[in-house]
Amino acid sequence: MFECLHMLEECSHGLFRLHLRAADLTDGMFATLKDADANAQLALIASALFFVLTKDRAGLDISAETVSFLCRLLDPHIPVADGNSKGCISLDEIAAKIRNVLEKRSVHGLEYLPAESLTADSLALEALIGLAESSKGKKYLAKICEFGGIEHLLRRVERLGVELTSAEVDVELPRSCVVYCRCLHCLCKFIQDGEGLASIQNFFQGDVVRQITRLMALLNSIFCKSEENCKNTRYLKCLINVLGFLADICNGIAAMCVSEERDLFTLVLSILFNKPRRPFLSDIKMKIDLLCVGFLLNVAEISAVSRVTISDIVVADERTIAALLDLFKRKIEVSTSLLPAAPGFGANNSLTSSSSQSQSEDEVLTSSQPLMTTPFGLRDFEIRLDKAFGYGSLASFTSLLLGCLAKDNLANKLELSSYLAENLANKLVHSAKILFASLTVHRGDSDSSKIKAVADVIQILESL
Repeated sequence: MFECLHMLEECSHGLFRLHLRAADLTDGMFATLKDADANAQLALIASALFFVLTKDRAGLDISAETVSFLCRLLDPHIPVADGNSKGCISLDEIAAKIRNVLEKRSVHGLEYLPAESLTADSLALEALIGLAESSKGKKYLAKICEFGGIEHLLRRVERLGVELTSAEVDVELPRSCVVYCRCLHCLCKFIQDGEGLASIQNFFQGDVVRQITRLMALLNSIFCKSEENCKNTRYLKCLINVLGFLADICNGIAAMCVSEERDLFTLVLSILFNKPRRPFLSDIKMKIDLLCVGFLLNVAEISAVSRVTISDIVVADERTIAALLDLFKRKIEVSTSLLPAAPGFGANNSLTSSSSQSQSEDEVLTSSQPLMTTPFGLRDFEIRLDKAFGYGSLASFTSLLLGCLAKDNLANKLELSSYLAENLANKLVHSAKILFASLTVHRGDSDSSKIKAVADVIQILESL
């Protein structure tokens, strides 16, 4: 056991980890700990090793057996070894030694771990999230599902969700809420890759959606308390993770449950329209706008089968159509003024692909990354946050949302028509057609029905 702790100390050095990967010894190291899932003390050390190794930007190259081992460490009920055994150390002593090593090396992610005492399952969970979200994570998602990792992740979301129902925010968001948001963000990786969908769909019913609504309410109250909270990276990541998850699950998974949660719509609309009073950083504000509109766009598209729809809420609050139209005008004006210097746009203002650039963890909030999934075939559509491209994309999504609302409800259509001058109507149609063009260029025949859905919305806009 002392040798294992020494190995953890060595692995906390970046150069040692580099040599470990270069010599392809990672699997061999974990193979020597293969029985750790039957010994809580060894499980704690093995989980700490996974935690440290998954924090490297280069990612891990590990075998299916090692992925299976990590998934077994997620079990919170691993038996504790006999304290009288030779060389045995108590769990509290091991946890203290591990925390000392992690703090000494300033390992990223330590703030997400329990403050009172480290546990094997909490370390393994952070390692699983790190593995799934790494640059090489896509190839491990199917194996994580196969070995039961997705079920452990969902059970952790369930336990953390119970804490959300009683959480009260004074100054700081509880750690459990932050971990909950990280779990939701990790689940998005599985949804976008089509892995574990049955498990996720069975799990996300009304109670979970109400927990998410509660979390959104907590975040909303935090942002309303002070300007400093609106610039807190930790809180902003939580909000972006939750909004991104909502946009994803509304593409078929738990769509009915979400569509019936009226309070959730009200919160999203509040965040979308009340941001001028909340001084988010400009790039963050754009990303939040994109995700809010993307979520509402998805819900509007499924409203035909919902008992409570976004159209009902828009009709109940006549200011919403005007506010969405004002959002469109502001974004289309900014994107037009920035177009000449904007990468990602062709000469005719149509979208063109551009290569992804490498990014550091500190840049995660302001960098380009897949943001949202919509029923229109925009799954994994990369919204680049280059200024004009981001504003232009937001204008396109907003125009489609207005078209969906007009299609769903005659009162919405009449109200929208009353606000439109001729040149503004043309801009709405043109903005939607730019997005339509990008879909036809970048999507195959499998998305033909979704492309047709966009075309139908464009016809509604043209009739205004």
